[in-house]
Amino acid sequence: MQFSKRQKIILVAGGFLVIVVLVLIFTNTRGGGGNALTAKLTVWGLDDAKVFDQIKYGYIKTQPGVTVNYVQVNNVEYDSKLLEALALGEGPDVFIVRSGSLLKDRAKLAPVSATQFGLVNLRDSFPQVVEQDFVSGGKIYALPLFIDTLALFYNKDFFDQASIVYPPQTWDDFQADVPLLRQTDEFGNIARAGAAIGGTEKTIGAAGDILSMLMLQNGTKMISSDLQSAIFAGDGARGPGAQALNFYTQFANPASKFYTWNDGRGEALSGFASGKAAMVLGYRRDLSTIKKKSPFLNLGVAPSPQVNKDDTLTYASYEGFGVSKRSVYQAVAWDFVIYAATNLNSQRTYFKTTQKPPALKKLIAELINDPEMQVFARQALTARSWTRVDDVQTKQIFSDAISDVLLSGSDVNKALTKAQTRVTQILRAKR
Repeated sequence: MQFSKRQKIILVAGGFLVIVVLVLIFTNTRGGGGNALTAKLTVWGLDDAKVFDQIKYGYIKTQPGVTVNYVQVNNVEYDSKLLEALALGEGPDVFIVRSGSLLKDRAKLAPVSATQFGLVNLRDSFPQVVEQDFVSGGKIYALPLFIDTLALFYNKDFFDQASIVYPPQTWDDFQADVPLLRQTDEFGNIARAGAAIGGTEKTIGAAGDILSMLMLQNGTKMISSDLQSAIFAGDGARGPGAQALNFYTQFANPASKFYTWNDGRGEALSGFASGKAAMVLGYRRDLSTIKKKSPFLNLGVAPSPQVNKDDTLTYASYEGFGVSKRSVYQAVAWDFVIYAATNLNSQRTYFKTTQKPPALKKLIAELINDPEMQVFARQALTARSWTRVDDVQTKQIFSDAISDVLLSGSDVNKALTKAQTRVTQILRAKR
C-alpha cells in the first residue's frame, strides 16, 4: 500500500504524539522521567503544618509540577491511624519511621533506589546512627530531618553551692557528685535529689533509653546478628547488661549509699525544674518543658556521662521520613524526602523554626561550636542505637525490669533475662 507524502507526514507526527503522551502518563503515574516531576504527594508528619510549609514550598519551587499535601498527626495516635489508613488504601505517600523501629515498618516501605540516593550519599550526609536505624540489607528506607540525643541537665547554682566546678564527664564522676548534691530532711528523707535517675518510666520518662545507653556504653551486645533474638542478658549477673541495670537501679535503692530517687517523688523533669533535683538526663525537646516551668532556672547542659570518656557514646531518639510501598509516586516521593533531609537551606530553615538538633552533617559542622546547640550537634556524631522493633514496647519492658529489681526484689540477672525473653518475642512476632 502506497502513502502520499502528506499521509506519511501525518503518520510520523501521530506516532510522535503517541510517544509523548505515553511518556507523560508514565511520568505522572510513577514519578520519574527527568527533571520535571509531576505528582500529588500526601505527607504525614508530627511537626506543625506551618513548620512544614517552609520545606514544602521550597521543594515546590524546584519541582512546580508536584503538589504536597501535609497532614499533622498526633504522636500518640500516629501508628494506629497509619495502620488504619494503609488498610483502607488511603495511606500517605510519605510517613514517619521511628529510630530503632525499622523492622516493624519495613514491610510498609519502599527503599530508595541506589541510583537516586545510595549508601555513599547516606554516609557522606549523616552520622553513623542513621545507617544503624534506617538501613536494612544494604537498602535505605528512611532519612531524618533531625537527631536528638540524651544529655545531662544540671542546676548551676546547686553545683556552685556544693563546690563542684564542672559537670560530671564519667559515670564515676556522676556517682561521686550525687551525695554532694543530695539533701535530706531531719528524718533522713530526700529533700533534694542529687539526680533524678534510677526510677521507672512512671517518673523518669527516659528510663528505658538511659538503660539502653548504659548497656551500649558497657559494650553490651543487644541483639543477635540475624535479628532473631535479644541477647543483652548474656554472661549472666557479671555480664555488661546486668552491670548496667545494677548501676542504674542503685540510685533508687534505699540500701545504696548513692540512693537519691524513688518513684514517689513525681515526674523527673518537673522535679528538676522546681529545684527538687540537681541533675536529670533528657533530650533537647525536654528543655522547652523545663524552661516553661522555671524560666529563671540557672540551667546547664552537658554531654551524657560516659563509662569511658575516651570512647564516647550517647543515645539517639528521632524520626525519619520513609516512602510507602503503596505509593504510585515512589520516585517523586523519594525525591521530596531527599530534598527535605539534605537540602542545606531547607535544613537551616527547619532548624531555626524547630530548634531540633540537626541530622545533616553540613549543618552539624555549622553548629558544632554554637553555645546553645553544640552539645547536641557533637553528640549526634557519636550517637548509637539498636534494633528495638517496637520502641514503645521495649521501653516498657525495660521499665518493668527496673520495677522488678526495685519493687519486687528480683535478682538483676533474673529481671534482665525476663526482659530479654519479652523483647525476643516481639522480634519474632514482627518479622
